[in-house]
Amino acid sequence: MRKEKKEEEKKKKEKKRRKKKRKEEKRKEKKKKEKKRRKKKKRRKEKKRRKKKRKEEKRKEKKKKEKKRRKKKRKRNESRRRSGGRRKRRGRGRGKGRGRSRASATIDNKVKYTTIIYNKSKESSKPPKNLLFV
Repeated sequence: MRKEKKEEEKKKKEKKRRKKKRKEEKRKEKKKKEKKRRKKKKRRKEKKRRKKKRKEEKRKEKKKKEKKRRKKKRKRNESRRRSGGRRKRRGRGRGKGRGRSRASATIDNKVKYTTIIYNKSKESSKPPKNLLFV
């Protein structure tokens, strides 16, 4: 009887021990899975962040290029406007000259000596300011 009781006690203890061990293993497994899940989440988040950053950089680069292009276009248009617009550029090509009339070429402020001789005998007419008397 005493032996049986001891045997029973032993079995109970063994059962308890096994249960405890199983519980511990389960807990460890759970921890491992949780760690893996967290790592995955972190990696996913990092990937997303990098993608966002790259997209933002690309957008900034595009904006910068667009700004540069607009500036260039504006500059070009302004210089064209100053030089006399489309009318002067119309006759470009081979054998067409510089695309400006000869008169405007001689009455140019940059030209130091003009070959136009102004008639002084007419008192009624005033000479143009940018002409030099020869």
